[in-house]
Amino acid sequence: NAPGIGLQRQVVETAERGKIPVCGPNCQGLFSISNRSPLYFVDLKAAGQKPRAGSAAVVSQSGSMLTTLFRAGISYGIDFSHLISSGNEAVLDVSNYLDYLLSDARTKVIGLVLEGVRDPDNLRRVAAKAGLLGKPVIVLKIGRSEKGRQSVLAHTSALAGSDSVHNAFFEQYGWIRAYDLDDLLTAIAAFARGDLPKGRRLAIVGFSGGTTSLAADLCDELRLDLPSLSDESAAKLKHELRGFLSPKNPLDLGGPNPMWAESVGSCMSILGETGDFDIAVLLSARGEETYVPVLEAGAKAAQRHHMAFAHLLSVSGPAAASLKSKAEEMNVPLLQDIRRGLQSIRHLAEYSEFKNRARLADLALEERSVPPL
Repeated sequence: NAPGIGLQRQVVETAERGKIPVCGPNCQGLFSISNRSPLYFVDLKAAGQKPRAGSAAVVSQSGSMLTTLFRAGISYGIDFSHLISSGNEAVLDVSNYLDYLLSDARTKVIGLVLEGVRDPDNLRRVAAKAGLLGKPVIVLKIGRSEKGRQSVLAHTSALAGSDSVHNAFFEQYGWIRAYDLDDLLTAIAAFARGDLPKGRRLAIVGFSGGTTSLAADLCDELRLDLPSLSDESAAKLKHELRGFLSPKNPLDLGGPNPMWAESVGSCMSILGETGDFDIAVLLSARGEETYVPVLEAGAKAAQRHHMAFAHLLSVSGPAAASLKSKAEEMNVPLLQDIRRGLQSIRHLAEYSEFKNRARLADLALEERSVPPL
């Protein structure tokens, strides 16, 4: 409305005269966990515990969605470095916050809830800088539909723009696109820990024939490769399996048994020895405490044979604190929901491919014609 526009103009004029960086207005502020600075008006105690500083940052043009991501992210095992609600972006905009986060050594991955872009030229430069530094940006773009674009304009007065143009921009600069909040959190969890796979060849080890078959279907849909086993590898695996099980990829080890951690470690080692796989995926039904030694055995075997590793839960839901702690100790991602988890693994592989082909140095080092406040 007109009074609000006038007030915002006064804020901008005052900021420009005093060279004051301003967050917002129409925002919830920012929370720098790394710097122990909660400049945020939401009750952060509602998260249920004292947050630990981590490697994931989130910038959101929606304040309430940022709070949701923070609270839900804890259940995903994500520790955040910075949480920034940018609001109307009268003075500082998304590109300024991203520029800062890219220079922050503690931030490894950035999540972005984007409604509209106010400084496209600087965003291009910052996107190139992110690619040059190898810091992935996962973006949830709001306003894909006509109704969504109208809602964005009413919300923060941002122009949502053409979705096809945004897609082209994201693809050019290696930004990973998420389509809902759980998708965004799962991708952040995948990038926050572990190593990037060198390619998209998966070795999957699970404990249910139905679940491993579902994983095979989803890998085909998501364009993830499941290389077949050589006769030699199949023969070695046969010695590790109970008589009613068959050696194949994905590999079903049957239900729990007294030696299942040892069995996972041995099978992962046999698969790793082939050199045919880029990432080993341990697929379990839920995030129960009984999987702690299994995760450890699988992660150690994968690391010995220079494979990336992820523990994938077939459904989303609470995971045992001990399992989250072990995943953190082993520095491996704990991913919820089989489809979202495999989709995030594809994001890891695609980002690895992007890094191998990107040539962004010149653009990333360009100087702005007008430096930000």
